[in-house]
Amino acid sequence: MSAARAAGPPAASVRRSGGIGRASTPAGEHLSDYLRRGSGELLARRRRTAALSLGGAAALGAVALYRFGVIKHLPDPPLPLFASDEVDAAGEAYSFLATPDAPVGIASYAVTAVLAGIGGEHRARDRPWIPLRTPRRWRSTPRARSG
Repeated sequence: MSAARAAGPPAASVRRSGGIGRASTPAGEHLSDYLRRGSGELLARRRRTAALSLGGAAALGAVALYRFGVIKHLPDPPLPLFASDEVDAAGEAYSFLATPDAPVGIASYAVTAVLAGIGGEHRARDRPWIPLRTPRRWRSTPRARSG
C-alpha cells in the first residue's frame, strides 16, 4: 500500500485495549489502512462513489427537513426557473410508500456508500455478492473484476 494518499496513522498504531466498543482485529485494521491509506484506480472509484453518495444524502437531508415541515423554506439558486418550494411540496414526492421520498433517497445513498466501503483489495473474491450489487461500470474492466 502506498502512503502517498495516507489519511491518518496506521490503524495498528492507534489500537486501544479495553474501553467502550468493539475490539480491533487484524482484518479490521487492514481494511482501515486500505480504505484510508491505499491507492489505485478501483479504490479511487470507491472513494468517489462514497463521496458523491454522502454528498447526495446531505443535499437530500435539507429536502427531507422541508418535506417534514422542520424548515419552512428551501433557498433557490439565483437562476431563473428555480422554484424549490413548489417542486418539493408536490404531492408526487409523498406518494411512494406514503412518506416523503427524500428519506428513501437518503437510505439509497447510504446503501451505496456502504457497498463502496465493503471489503478490501480482493473483495470480489472474498465476497462475490458485492460485485452483483455495485454499478455495472465498476465491473467492466479486468482490474475491477479481480479485486
